[in-house]
Order: sequence, then structure tokens, then C-alpha cells
Amino acid sequence: MDRSTLSNYGWIIVTTIIIALMIVLATPFGNYIGDAFTSITEDFTAKVEEVDDVEDVENITIYDGKETVSFEMTPEYQAPEEAGAQGNGAILIPGPEGAMEAMVAGILHEGDQVIYGDYVYTYTNASGIISAGWMVSLRDNDRSKGSYYAVANKILGAPVVSLNHTFESCYYLTEAPVLPDNAEDLTGTFFDCPSLITVAKLPDNAKLLNGTFEDCISLTGDIAVGGNMHECVDTFKNTIRPINVLGLSGPSQAAEIAIIAIESGCSNITYSYVF
Repeated sequence: MDRSTLSNYGWIIVTTIIIALMIVLATPFGNYIGDAFTSITEDFTAKVEEVDDVEDVENITIYDGKETVSFEMTPEYQAPEEAGAQGNGAILIPGPEGAMEAMVAGILHEGDQVIYGDYVYTYTNASGIISAGWMVSLRDNDRSKGSYYAVANKILGAPVVSLNHTFESCYYLTEAPVLPDNAEDLTGTFFDCPSLITVAKLPDNAKLLNGTFEDCISLTGDIAVGGNMHECVDTFKNTIRPINVLGLSGPSQAAEIAIIAIESGCSNITYSYVF
């Protein structure tokens, strides 16, 4: 037979198979086969949708040779939205003694880290008068910005306690970001920030104010302090514009800061208090 004849036979065979399938599917057995196929398809679709729901799978990355996972910050420790907080999730990095599962469960160890927004939060154990909690540094050591997002109050249930030299030498910073209520150590937080003009209320729980605003030559206005201060050496050293230290829990703390500042040659410092 020639090629044309073979081609005709091929079409006859294909047509016969299609007709046979149609007849079979019209029978109860055919309905069973069709239902089985539909069930398999639906089950497969459900599995695909289930995988699609697990968004964390796509967010697992490698950071400095360690496995990390991206997750959404909860309101408990998310920086306020009105302060411009970034909401695209954070990165957890267990320290030498930590593990991812422990961090997620709120079991924290020295050196555990969370990277979120403008900051790197590093967990540290209690030291002296400073409680255990997170200390804050700038992400990628980026000191070039004129403003930064608010600092979180809590992360994984633990307080943010230290901003020790966090914004040091941020030459273009004009307004201090919102600081966490739980912060205790403000040593050198804004040291050598010559463009800094205004500061929101300091944390009520601040204990160490040594050199907090040293060399902030543009700083002016009212700065409120709480009643937990322990040290305030060189807090306003080399500031030159009028600064009124406002005591939130009576005159003693504000007056003490003012007296020490004046003794250091800062004649621009005054104080007042609220009842």
C-alpha cells in the first residue's frame, strides 16, 4: 500500500477508537472512569492550592551561611505604622547557642538576631542595671539618612532595652525616630549628630544617659526624662542651643541633669517639671 492509503487507514483507526471511548463513557463503567478522573484532578488542584498557601517556603533564604526565614511581624512588636514602619516581614538569625524553633517559641539566647526595617536587633543577656533584651544597630551600618523608622518596642516577647551608640555620627539626621518605651541604655545614642534638632520624649525607663546628645550642636527645645535615671555624664556636652530638660516625675531628675550639664559648661541648659 502507498503512503496515502496508510494515512486513510490511520484516520479510520483513530475515528474508531474515539467512537468506542464515547460508547464506553456512556455506560455505568464509563461514568465510574469519568468520576475517578475528576476526583484525581480535584485532589491535585487542592494539593497545589495547599502548597501555594505556604508562603514561607518561597521566603527561606541563606544569610551569612545560616538558614533564615522571612515572617510577618505581629502587632506586639511591630513598629507603629504611623511612624513609617516597613511591613514586609523580618529575618531571624539564631546566635551560636540559639535555634530557629527556639526563637519562634520566644526562647532567646545571647547573639540571636532579627533584621527588620532600618535595624538589626541583637539579643543580649542582662548586664549590670540593664535588663535582658534587644540592643539596636543600624542595618548595613547605614548612617546616611535624614530620618529612620520607629524602633520596635518588643520582639518575640522580649523588650528592646539598648540603643547604645545606635545613631552615632548620623550627620544628616534632623529628627530623632520614636524610641521604644522599654529602652534603658541610651549611652551615646545620638552622639555626634550635628544636624539633630528635635527629639521625641525619651523612654520613661531610661537609666543611662551618658553622652546621649554629646556634640549635637543643633539640638534645641524640650526634652522629657523619666524618673529611672542612674547616670547622666556628658549628656548634653557641647550642645549650644537652648534646651529645657523636662522632668516627668518631679523636679529631681531634670534638675540633676541640668546641674551636671551646667557644671560641664553647658549654660544653655534649663529645667522644668510637671506635677
